[in-house]
Amino acid sequence: MLRLRKWHSYLDHMVEFAECSALCLTSGPAISCEFVIQTSLACFCRTDDQRGNPLASNVIKPYEVVYIIRPNLDEDAVDRVVLAVEEFIKGTGATIETTDKKGRRRLAYEVDKMRDGYFVLTIFHAKPEAILGIKRMMTLSEDIIRSLIVIHEKESAKTL
Repeated sequence: MLRLRKWHSYLDHMVEFAECSALCLTSGPAISCEFVIQTSLACFCRTDDQRGNPLASNVIKPYEVVYIIRPNLDEDAVDRVVLAVEEFIKGTGATIETTDKKGRRRLAYEVDKMRDGYFVLTIFHAKPEAILGIKRMMTLSEDIIRSLIVIHEKESAKTL
């Protein structure tokens, strides 16, 4: 029902925009076309969500990423992968709080015919836009077999 309401609201704004545009064309210089377009497009350039809360596009949030590195790499190669991930995260404008190497552990099920993996937990602060690039990098990396990025809560780091 909520989606239907949003769709009707969107259609109402489109009709309002079309009416204002027609008014602008028919009224001549009495009403500024720029003013009509700005007022009718105000709904598309919202700075808040449906509840009136401001959009937090430039707010830096704490995140944590847990990723599993291939077990067939030696310690130096694991350190290089961890360093490369940290450098990529820093390159997105994020700041790294901590990186905790949990060590080699047994997986719950086979992933790409591997039963073990080297677990790493990194806590960092970043803008929400940066997360998509970090996820993509970890998906494309051949040395990382699984990864998960979530918003960091103080209690969650103690459970792993």
